Amino acid sequence: MGSFFVVLQQAGRRCVVILFFTGWVSSGVEAAGDLVRNDRRNGLIQQGDTLLFRVELDRISVAREAVENLVYRYLGAEKRDLVIEEKIQSRQGKLKSYSIRQNQTGLVGSMSVTGNEVVYTKSQNGHTATRRVTASLDLPYVAGPQIGEFLRTHAEELKKNKKIRFLLPVLERSESIEFEIERRDEIVHEMRPASGIYQLFVRKVLIELDPRTGRIHQIHGRILPLVQRGSSWESAEATTIYQGA
Repeated sequence: MGSFFVVLQQAGRRCVVILFFTGWVSSGVEAAGDLVRNDRRNGLIQQGDTLLFRVELDRISVAREAVENLVYRYLGAEKRDLVIEEKIQSRQGKLKSYSIRQNQTGLVGSMSVTGNEVVYTKSQNGHTATRRVTASLDLPYVAGPQIGEFLRTHAEELKKNKKIRFLLPVLERSESIEFEIERRDEIVHEMRPASGIYQLFVRKVLIELDPRTGRIHQIHGRILPLVQRGSSWESAEATTIYQGA
């Protein structure tokens, strides 16, 4: 499975962080009559010739339920030294819950979809806030590892040069933002906010597919972890490359 990231910048501040994954290396065993599938994926994030982070993704699915656990680590870091951890629960491809722990900034965020209600919770700097909104009936909520299957599900529409749209949970802002993906050629797809206003602050993300498998091979755009520049931490653009795409 593969991944990509977007960060919204507004008035010089880092405001939005977005993550996606697609393309699995998997195995499965039979348990209680259902196939329990364990999918694992490793990747590297690099900027030019410099390697920045490693990515580890585990996905366990049984019947119609799936749980994804995604972690970012510094190169050479021990198992306990997490930079970021994300978790997703889904049922029949529909998002049930999504959470993030960003150890560089201290952010702990989550969202859940239950019936016609979406609940966002955000904790940072000793302050916790909860926001409840009515769930969208028009567009699906798509986060983390779901994006890979979402692209494959809409592959025929993309081939016909149609845009596919979805709502991306942005836990730093306790909201979901409408995004769209459009095909540029047989290999490269482009992702951007559907709103012209957000497009002023969010750079396009280029998604390169493996021509043999149709899965994501690499992504170029803003990355989720921050990069240290002198004494400060800053967002950065980099390329995420997936092994075994």
